Amino acid sequence: MKIAIECKCLLLKESLKLFLKDQIYPKDEASLIICDYEYKTDKIILILGKDLRVPFTKEDLISSINEANLANSMNISNLANLIQNPDNNPNLEAQIDTLLNKFKKDLIQIIKNAK
Repeated sequence: MKIAIECKCLLLKESLKLFLKDQIYPKDEASLIICDYEYKTDKIILILGKDLRVPFTKEDLISSINEANLANSMNISNLANLIQNPDNNPNLEAQIDTLLNKFKKDLIQIIKNAK
């Protein structure tokens, strides 16, 4: 996956470069943009502190990138096709589990923040 980094925080920017060295591209070539502020784009976006807690590990980062990519790729028409033809996608259960785990994690974070 081609990833662009748009961070105001230099420490976050350099950490991301270290973790993703071979996947970093200019934002016009990237399919995903990682940033530390609200950023408007038509591409997949991952906001640090919102979609991925800070500090993060390399494993957390890779997992969040995969979840964002999966969520983006599963639009309504794809989901309808998967439901009608589940044999066409052997990873359906894994994809659903990933989405449910992200939803659960986000819901727990919302509840914690509300306290």
